[in-house]
Amino acid sequence: MSEPSEMQEDRATDSVSRGSLTGKIFSWLRWPLAVSILAFLLAQNREGLEQVASRQIVWSWFVVAAALRLVTILIGTVRWWMLVRAQDIPFSFRDAMRFGFLGNLFNYVLPGSVGGDVTKVVLAVREKPEARAVVAATVVLDRLLGLYSLVLVGALASLLHPSLWSHPELGVVMLIFLGGSVTGLVGILIALHPAALNSRVMKKLQALPKVGSLVTELCRGVALYQSRRRVLAAAVGLGLAVHVTNISALVSCTAALGMVEAPSWLAHLLIVPVAEIAAAFLPLPGGIGAREGALQVLYGFLMGSESAMQAGFFTGLSFSLLSVAIALAGGAWVFLQRDRGGQPDELPIEKASDATNPVSTDNPPSEPARRSRTATS
Repeated sequence: MSEPSEMQEDRATDSVSRGSLTGKIFSWLRWPLAVSILAFLLAQNREGLEQVASRQIVWSWFVVAAALRLVTILIGTVRWWMLVRAQDIPFSFRDAMRFGFLGNLFNYVLPGSVGGDVTKVVLAVREKPEARAVVAATVVLDRLLGLYSLVLVGALASLLHPSLWSHPELGVVMLIFLGGSVTGLVGILIALHPAALNSRVMKKLQALPKVGSLVTELCRGVALYQSRRRVLAAAVGLGLAVHVTNISALVSCTAALGMVEAPSWLAHLLIVPVAEIAAAFLPLPGGIGAREGALQVLYGFLMGSESAMQAGFFTGLSFSLLSVAIALAGGAWVFLQRDRGGQPDELPIEKASDATNPVSTDNPPSEPARRSRTATS
C-alpha cells in the first residue's frame, strides 16, 4: 500500500531541511578548519616565526605584491568580460569589475577558490534568470580555461627549468603538467569541431548522474565559441598572464620577508600551480591552509632544508593575508559605489535573443544570425 502524498511531501521536506542544515553547519566549520590548519602549521614553524620577526621587512615589496595581486584580478575580469561580450551581450566592463571583485571576496566565504564563480553566476542571473544558460556557460568555460592555463604554466616551467627534473618528487608532477597541457589542447581542438558535441560519447557523458550537468554546461560554452576560436585563444593567453602575475605577487612576498631560502622565480612557475590546484579543490575558504601547507612541502622538496620549508609556509601565509586584504578592499569599493548611487547588483544585460533563449549544442547559431537577432531585439 502506497503512502499518502502528504507523508511523501513531509519526508521530502525533512530531507531538504536536513541537507540545508548540513550545508550550513559545514559552511560555519570552513573557517575554523582553515584556522586550525594554520595553527597546526604555525606550531610546526615556531622557530621560523622568531627568525621572521627578527628580520627587517621590506614593505615596498608588499606594495608591489598588492599591486600585482590587483592586476591579477583585473586581468581575470577582462577574460570573463571578453567571453561574455563575444556573445554580443551588452555588458559593461564596470559591471564586470563589480561582479569580479564580489566574486573574489566570496572566494573566502564559499568552499575552495571556486566560490567566486558561483557568486558571479548568482549576481548575473538574479534579475534575468532566463539568461542562465549563457552566463553559466561563460563562467564554467572561464574557470576551465583558467585551469588549463595554470597547467600550461607548470608545463612551461618543466621545459624551461631542466634542473627541476633532478627532484624525483616533482618529476611525476611535471609529467602530469606536460601530459595535461597536450591532452587539454587536443581536447579543445576536438571540442571545437561541431560533430564532437553531438557524438554518442558526449551524450552519454551528459547523462551521467553527478558530472552530467557540468559536462552539459561545458558543451554549451564550447558551442558558443565554435565560430569564435580567436576569443578562446585570447582567453588562454590572458589566463597565462593571470597566473604569471599572481606568481610574481607571491615571489614579491618572499622578497618582502627577506626569504633567501626561497626557490627562484622560475621554480615558482612549477610549485605555485601545484599549490593553487590544492587550494582550489580543497573545501577551505580561499584555499587558506591548503596553500600554505603545499608551499611548505614543495619548498622543502626543492631546497632540501627545514628553513626552506619554513620560508614556504610564511610566504604562503603572507600571500593569503594580502589576498584577503585585497578582497576586502575590492568588496568595500563595490559597496561604496552602491552607496553613492551606483547601479544595483543586477544583471547588466539587455534583452537579446541569445541571452533569453536556451543554448543548444546541436546547432549553435552563426555569427551573422546572432548579430541579426541582437539588432532586431
